[in-house]
Order: sequence, then structure tokens, then C-alpha cells
Amino acid sequence: MRIFIVIYLLITLGLLLFTAGIDNIFSEMQVVFDRYSHISIELLSAIIAFLVFFKANLFGSKTNDRRFIVIGTGFLVTGLFTIYHLLTSEIPPFDKITAYNLNEQIYFLFHRWFAIIAIFVAPFVKPVNSISMGEFKFKLYSAVLIVIVALAILLEVNNRFISPFIIQPESEIILKNSMLLIVLSLYILSTFIYIDKFLFTARRNIHLFLLGLIITGVNHLNLYTETVTPAEDIIYHLIRNIGFFFILLGLNKSIFENKTTYNYVFRSKNAIYYSVFYVGVSLIWIFTTSYLYIPEFTRITIYMLLLYLILVFLGGYRLSQKISLPISNLHTGVDNLFSRLIYKDTESKGNDLELIPVVSSDEIGEITAKINIVVDSYNNVGQEYEKNLAIERLHRDIIDLFSHFKFTEALQKSVNKIGEYFSVDRSSIVLSDGNRIEEGLTGRCSVIEYLRNSTIPVVSISKDIEPYFESFLGFIKDKKILVINDSQKAVFSADIEKFYNLSNTRSHISVVLEYERDFFGILKITQINSTREWTESEVNLINSLAKVLSNELYKQKLFQEIDTRIYRENQLSKIFDIIRKTQDVDKIPELLCREILELFNLDRVVIVQYKPELEERVIIATECRSSNDIPEMHGTSVTKDTKEYFYLQLKENNEIVINNRDEADLPSFVKEDMKRFEAKALMLLPLYKEQDYWGFIDLTQTRYSRIWKEEEIALAKTITSAVYAAVEKAQLYTGLQIKTKKEDITDVFTKELIRTRDLNKLLGVICKEALDIFQVDRITIRSYPVAEDYSQSELLSEYKSQPDIPEEKEMPYLSKITEYYATRLFDEERDIVYENIEESDLPDYFVERQKQIGVKSIIALPISNGENKLGIIILTSTHKYKRWSESEIELLHLIADYLFISIREIKLYSNLQEKVNREKLLRDIIISIRGTFDLEAVKQYIVNAIGQTLDADRCDLHEIGPDVDPNNVTEYLSSQDLKSFKDVSMQDSGIKYWRDINIKAKAEVALYDPEKYIRDHHLEGTPAAKHIEEFKIKTGFGVPILYDSEVLGILIIHFTRKKFYFSEDDLEFVRTLSSQVGIAIYQTRVYSDLKFTAERERILRSISFEMKSVLGIKEIKKTLVENVGKYFNASRSYIVEYDPKTEIPKLVDDFAEWVSPGARSITSVNLSMGLFDQPVFKDARSYFEVHDVDKFIQENDLADYRETFRQANTHSFATVPIIYTDERIGILILSFTYDK
Repeated sequence: MRIFIVIYLLITLGLLLFTAGIDNIFSEMQVVFDRYSHISIELLSAIIAFLVFFKANLFGSKTNDRRFIVIGTGFLVTGLFTIYHLLTSEIPPFDKITAYNLNEQIYFLFHRWFAIIAIFVAPFVKPVNSISMGEFKFKLYSAVLIVIVALAILLEVNNRFISPFIIQPESEIILKNSMLLIVLSLYILSTFIYIDKFLFTARRNIHLFLLGLIITGVNHLNLYTETVTPAEDIIYHLIRNIGFFFILLGLNKSIFENKTTYNYVFRSKNAIYYSVFYVGVSLIWIFTTSYLYIPEFTRITIYMLLLYLILVFLGGYRLSQKISLPISNLHTGVDNLFSRLIYKDTESKGNDLELIPVVSSDEIGEITAKINIVVDSYNNVGQEYEKNLAIERLHRDIIDLFSHFKFTEALQKSVNKIGEYFSVDRSSIVLSDGNRIEEGLTGRCSVIEYLRNSTIPVVSISKDIEPYFESFLGFIKDKKILVINDSQKAVFSADIEKFYNLSNTRSHISVVLEYERDFFGILKITQINSTREWTESEVNLINSLAKVLSNELYKQKLFQEIDTRIYRENQLSKIFDIIRKTQDVDKIPELLCREILELFNLDRVVIVQYKPELEERVIIATECRSSNDIPEMHGTSVTKDTKEYFYLQLKENNEIVINNRDEADLPSFVKEDMKRFEAKALMLLPLYKEQDYWGFIDLTQTRYSRIWKEEEIALAKTITSAVYAAVEKAQLYTGLQIKTKKEDITDVFTKELIRTRDLNKLLGVICKEALDIFQVDRITIRSYPVAEDYSQSELLSEYKSQPDIPEEKEMPYLSKITEYYATRLFDEERDIVYENIEESDLPDYFVERQKQIGVKSIIALPISNGENKLGIIILTSTHKYKRWSESEIELLHLIADYLFISIREIKLYSNLQEKVNREKLLRDIIISIRGTFDLEAVKQYIVNAIGQTLDADRCDLHEIGPDVDPNNVTEYLSSQDLKSFKDVSMQDSGIKYWRDINIKAKAEVALYDPEKYIRDHHLEGTPAAKHIEEFKIKTGFGVPILYDSEVLGILIIHFTRKKFYFSEDDLEFVRTLSSQVGIAIYQTRVYSDLKFTAERERILRSISFEMKSVLGIKEIKKTLVENVGKYFNASRSYIVEYDPKTEIPKLVDDFAEWVSPGARSITSVNLSMGLFDQPVFKDARSYFEVHDVDKFIQENDLADYRETFRQANTHSFATVPIIYTDERIGILILSFTYDK
């Protein structure tokens, strides 16, 4: 440092002499510093400043050292304002700016100051910090811009508000000269900071860099005076350019090596103390003297000022030494004392021992400690030398490995050497971003590890750890290097902490492996259980090793790119060959999918066809994946909003390229869908020409994000263009085929409709033709006669290619399957088209039932037109998996449309013919009803007509009425083998369940699917279910026979051979007949009532006559009970008399009773008169009847008389009190053995 101070003083004194005689030397040469010389020199200065900027940024990018970026930014500002100075001083019309007194002020501040401030500040900046290089540059440039704007504002404030009040014109010159001297001193101070005596003789670039600082600093002696000559101005400009040039040559990454680091500068208290002292004194001097009145400011005064600043510098430096080294004098005294003790001058002193100073024990200890320090320093030098040799050997060995081994093996051996050198538990290289180094080393995170022993756990980036590794990777990519002594004490995000736990990391150093802008992965050395204090030298070494490995990875990447280009050329040849040879538009996606997947090394490729007529807009033409664990798009529900977003983006931008899902500017619903189908990066390219969109290709990475390169995008676009051209060509060919098949199908339908009106025959012909066209195994056509109930379906036709193929009716739970068909095709309006039902999104029960009848591939389309839903057509393949092409789907839609027309026409014809027949039948029935009162004949005629007209298997008419036999049934059976209702009691609990619905609810019962009805109403195992099973009912219909809201009977229709679905015409026919039956029953009953009334009058007259002709009471009573019993068709009738006085029932000798044939007399049972003494009989004053004897016994507490009723076989009875003049004589009882 003292050498440089001496050089500085010599240069200063030399310039004093030089400036004194320079005018005389150059005055004779008539040197003119004209406009063009000025432009040339300033332009050269700006070019050199820009070169320093580019060189500093280059070293900053290579070393990731922010200090180079700071230096480069300073010279960038210097270069820009040098250009500004040229424009405003020499180039019209910008030179007019000088008129506003702005040019020299701005140029002076920014041109002179920023370069040296950047050089001075750079050593104090941390080489690496937590923010990324890009973010650091943005913040630095923003800070510089803010400073420039702030200084410009201060200048404007000075010009407007301060300068007008200053009378002395010399003040501005003094201010500028003072600032030049500060700049000069900063250059000299920076020179001291960058000096390193270990590098002084070893690195030539350091010499050049320091020399450039000195020359540029000395150049700032070009002070502002009125006597500066053009020759001097040229000299000063040239000296500045020479200084900048030496800085450019000397700028190298070595200027920040060894001790010139962030920590070293801050340990150098001399620089800190001096900087604070010097800047403070200088600023005070500047802002006081520049605004004071000084009559003359000559050059001698300037040089005196320079000497003053030198004295300030030396004084500050000495002062800092005293502050930072307060014991330096003590060390010097100890050195002198040590020398006197060893090199004593015995000749001058003699043998006088009193002259030898006494050394205390403390001083001896201090001397010994100093000697030990010297010895330790020599040992440390030796150890450092051996350590450096080992480091150089490690570097050389790692570089040699890549020359002698395969790349993957060389990486493994390098990791082993690094792990052994640092004595760590684990060292590893993690290659990310899909770097494929060699075969077998592919994918998102390929880990190459060294483990110190077998107990150390292996780390693999599995699916469990991958999300947390992503967070760690993003964190370290910004940091570039991460040093963690104890992960448990460090503060990180939850994901990074989780990564540390899963990867068994306690202490580690991680360095990114990158070359320029290519990121390869990380190099990581780890202690799994113990903490470790990583030294600065270890951090620097692992960083340098990472650069060596990054260089090798980059070279390997270049070799790989060459191989990739060759591979892609071959794949492209295959792709274009496929496109050229294929004529089937539906096979093109299938053939190209796998080739594209392998060409771009993708996880999934999906070729999607655009279908504007469908609600979903798109269908997947084909899909292929690199492995089975990658989710399929077939089974993923992508929302309609996402599909619409991608569709609009493709139409607007012609491509969608997403490198990283989480970082992309996408709507939230798109990101959610991408997460659902695990897409981390994708590229979508449309298949279109002008406005004709066929579809798009989806290229997806699911396991990691991917930066799509421009060449990859261009290659993919080339392929999509070729694919669309092939599709367009194949569509023309396919269109001709479809047109031919359409014409054939149209011809078949037309001929058959003309030839026959038999629907079964027509469907058979169509099914046979469709089998040949589509090459399937089974075709089924079903109808849905009940529009509101999809569970009810009817098999119209089924055709099989081979007899051994199972029929659809053999499928279990067929009604549930047919219900799904209708819901999917009619309500959701989605065709069922699947090549493999096991890989479909169909319900599990549907797939299982289809597999039971051997279905592998299926297509089902609706036979409908708007709201008119007639049925469905189903094609299935059982022997092989069938790919349903677009042309086949289109052709089948055409067949479905023709089927709709045909079925509707035939049904209209059939319905019309049937209506005519039914009208005729109704007229015949009405005529027969009006012409007879024989109700049984009418009932039999009606059940026969209904059974034969509807082709039913059983038709029963059960009449209900007070005087009607409860078991009466009028029945029609299609076969005598069928079980008859006449063989069972109509009071059976199974039949009663269905009767009650008709009778009590007065409602119709339509039973199209008995099994489903029983399940839905939880009737399993009940008599009602057993009744269905016993009578083998497949379809049932029950309708009440009503007349004026009164139920007169039930009409029951059963189908046992097949299912039958009642149309509205069928139901109206049955209802009309039931109403006619009701009229007939009512008419007959009215006629019967009239006959009954007449008969009753006749009987009453007869009884009255007989009673008048009989003189004895006994005969009267006997006549009465006999005639009443017969008249009411009772089982028995009798009179119970009461004692007029006691009102107690008595059994008289002339007990009157009439018993019908076959019934038991009341006197033959254990009859107790106590029964009639009960209040219910004794207190009865009016007629009452009982239909439920058990309930009557329970309500009137007659349990003691239950046996009497049982022996008498009494099911119902009626009681009439015999009263004369309010005196009750007895009661007349009519007893019935059935429910009257």
C-alpha cells in the first residue's frame, strides 16, 4: 500500500510540472480539439464502457456472482451518458439542450461518478443471495433509475431555487472541481481495496485492472479552469480511454478470488473507517467552500486542495489503524524486547548483568504464544498446500472419468469420489426436467447416489416425495447454492420441511447444475443424522465441482441433441409414410398416436376430434400413454368451461403452449381440470385448414413440467399440418364410401316398406343388412312403449351372426340396463360408443351385465326425432374389440333415422287398422248389452273380446256387490294350461292386495315390470309377490268397473308369455269396455232390484195373508221366521223373547226357528240365553248388523260366548227388535254362514 501512496504522490508532483509547461509545448503545434476529434474520442470511450458492461455480465452469468453485475451496471450508465454527452454537445438538434444549462451538469454527475461508485461498492455486495439473478438485475436497475431521477430533480431544484441567490460565478467551478477530487480519491481507495499481495505477482490481469484504476483516477486531475487548452483536453480524454481500456483487459473473475470477498472487506476495518471519515470531511468541505466568496481559484489553489485531500487521506488512514489495531505498539515493543534479549551487544555493555532487563513470566508467556503462532502459520501453509494438491487432483480425476467411461458410469464414479472426499453420508446428482442422458436414465428425476455404507437409506424421487421435491427444486434454482448446517433449525416452507424429512436430510450443501441457461439438476452432499458446519472452502470447492459437472452435462446434451435429430428424422419419415398410405380417416389418429408419443418423448398423446353438433363439442379419437400408471383422458371428466376455453384459445392463437401448469397464467377452472388429469405441461395444436377445424392434438407431460423449445413447436406444427392433409384426403375417400352405403340402405328401406307392412319382417331384413355392413355379432332393436317409464321396454328384433351368441334377454336385471340406455340416449343425448367397455365410463353394473353376455365393444344410438322417442338400436361385438369409425357412426345414425320413419309408418297403419276393428267390436258389445239382461253372457263376451283383441293370456271379470258371490269370476284363458282364478278364493291375501288397490283407491294398476314393482314396494316374500310368481305374470293390468263412482267389479288382464305395453289406444279400449261392463252390471242390478222389490211385495202380502189365516201364536212365529229367512237368503232365522216384567230373555217351549238346508239349528249348539241378556242385545232399540264377528265380540266384551258363535258358524248376522207400544217383546235374528 505504501508503494502505491508513493506512486500517487509522484504522479501528483509530476502533473504540477507537466501542467506548468504543457501550454508552451503544444502552442507551437497548434493542436485543435475540434468537433470530429471530440466525437471520435467520446465514442471510443462509450464503446469501451459497453464492452466492460458485457464482459462483467458474462462473468456474472458464469460465476453467478452479483458483484460483476454491479460493476457492469456502473459502466452501462457511464456509456449511456457518454452517448448523451455527444448528442447534446455535437449532434444537432440535440445540441440545443446545452442552451438550458443541463448538458454539463447531468453528464458530469452520471459520466464521472457511476463507474467508480460501482467499482467501489462491488466488493461490499454479497456474491450470492436468496433472490434469482434476474430479480437481482431488476432491483439493481430500478435502484439506479431511481437515483438518476432523484439527482435530476435535485439539479433542477438547485438551478431554480439555489443558484439565483449565489453571486459568485466561481462557485459552480469550485463545486465541480471538488467532486472531481472526490472521484479521484475513490479511485485511489478502490485501488487499495482490490490489492492482494498473494495475487500481486501471480495474476497479470490484476495488474492491468489496478493500473486502469490508477490511470482513470489520475485523469480526474483535469480540473475546470478558464485556462484549459485544447491540447490538455485531448490528453485528459485519451488518458481516460486508456484507463477504461486497462480496466476492460484486467476485468476477470479472479479479481474477487481469495481474500477479496464479502467477508474479507467487512473485516478490513481500515477501509470502513477511512470511507466514513473521508466522505464525511469531503462533503462538508464541498458544500461549504462552493458557496463561499472566493475571489480567485487558480490552478495552484487546486493543487493545494489536492495536497489537502492527500493529508486527509493519510490522516484518516492512520486514525483507522489506531482504532482497529490498538495493540500494534505493544507488539512492536515485544519484538524489540525479544531482539535485545537474543542479540545483546556484549562489547559495548561488558559483563554488567544489571544492564539486562528483567523479563516477567507474563512477558515470557506472551513471547511463547507468539512463537507458537509463527510455527502454526508455517504448519498451516503446509497443510493448505497439501489440501490444494488434493483439490486439484479431485478436479483432474473427475474430468478424466468422462474420457474413459460411459457417461452414466462416469457420473456415478464422480459422485462416489465427491462423497469420499467430503466424508459425507450421501452424495447425489439429481437430474431433472426430463434430461435423458442415456438409455435407462430417463424421466423427471433421475437420481445418481453415493452412500457411505449400506445403512444409509436410498432416496428415490417417487410419487410420494415428488410434490415436495418440486418445491425444493424451485427454491434452490433461485438460490443457485444452498448451505444448511442444521435443517431442523432452519426456517422453510412446509413442503421443503416435508422433503427434508422424507429424504433423511439433516445437513447439506446443494448446488445447481447449469450451463448458461440450461438447467440440468442439482449436486447435493448430505449428512442424514448429524449436523455439520460447512466451511467456506468446502462451499467453494463443491461449487467448482458443480461447474465441472455442468460442463460435462452440457457436452452430453449436445451429443444427445444430435442423436435426437437423427431419431426425429427417422420418426418423421415413418409418420409421413403412414400418412401417405392410409386412406381410412378413422385409422389415421390410431396409427400416428404412438409415433408422436415416442418422437417427443411424451407421457400422453390425445388426438381429439371436434364435434360441434355434440354438447361436449369434442370426442377423443385416440389416446396413447407411455405407461399404464398415467391416467387416461377417457376416464376424466373435463368441465365444459375448460373445453370452451381451449377451443376459443386455439381458434384465436392457433396453439396453446404451457410449460408449467402452476406458473402459467390460466383461469382457475382450467388449472383444476389439468390437476385432475395430471397435466403439468402441455402443448395443444389444432388440426385445421383456414376455418375448417377437424380437431387438435394434445401433447402432455404428466410427471414433470417441460420447457417446449421453438424447434419442437415448429416440428409439431409440421406434423399437424401433414396430419390434417391426410385427414382431408381420407375424408374425401370415406365420403364416397358413405355415399354408396347410404344409397344401398335407402334402397333397402324403400323396397321393404313398399313390399310389406309387417314390422317384424322389415326389422329382420334391416338387421341382416346391418350385420353384413358393420361386421358385428349381434344387433338389437328395442322400443319404449311407456314414455314416462324407461324401465319398461319391448324387444322388437334381435339378430345374431352365430347361434351360440347369447341373447340380450339372457342378461340379468335387463330392465335396469334398458333404463340406462334410454336415460343416456334420450335425456342426456349422448351416444354410447365404446371400443372396449372395460375401459369406458359406463356404470359398473352395466359393464358387468354386458360382459355376462360376452360384449367387448358396443354402440347404441337412439331411434327418435325430437320428443318422439320410439326406441334404440344396439350393435355389439363379442368375438373381438371393434373400433367404431366416424363413417360407421354416421351410417348407423342414418339407419336409425330410417328405422324411426319405418316404425312410425307401420305403427300408424297398424293403429289405424286396429282402431277400425275395435270400433266394430265396441258396436257389437253395445248392441249385445242393450239386447239382453243376461249379465253372465255379457261378461263372458267382454272378457273374450279383450283377451283376443289384445292377445292377452288371461282376462278376468270379478263382480263386486252386496248380494254377489265373493268368489264369482268370469274368465278368458288363451290356453287351458294356464292357472285359473276359479281355482282359488278371491279372498286370498295375495289376490286381496291387488283387489284393494282397485276397489279402495278406485285406481288402475299397470304392472309392466313385476319384479321391479315388488323391489320398489318391498314386497319380497309377501302373498302379493307369491301371487305374481304363482300366476306367472309378466305384465298385468287391473281396472275398476265403475258406475257413478261406485265400484261394481274389477277387470283384470294378464300376459304370461311376453311383456305387453299398453298404448294409449289400448288403455282407452279397455276403459271403454270396463265402462260398458259397468253399465251392463248396473242395468242388470236395477232390473234385479225391480224384480226383488216385486218379489218382496208379493212375499209380504203372502205373510200378511197367512198370519191373518192362522189363529195360534206359534204358527204365526213359525211363518214369520220361515218367510223372512228365505227372503233374505239367511242360514237361519229365529226369535228370542223377553219376559215382559223382568226383561230377561227366556227359552220358550214354542221357540220359533227356521234353518236353511245344510245349516245347523241354533238349538243344537251350546246356546246360553245369557248372551242375549248382554247390553248390546238387551238395550237395542233399532236394527243393527254385524259383518266382523270377532271384532263384535272384542268390542262388546263377549269373549265367554265366542264358542257359541263358532259352533253356529256365524260370519255375519242382523238383529231387529220386536217392539209394540214402546214395549220390547223380543228380537228377530238373521244369521249367515258367510259375509252378507
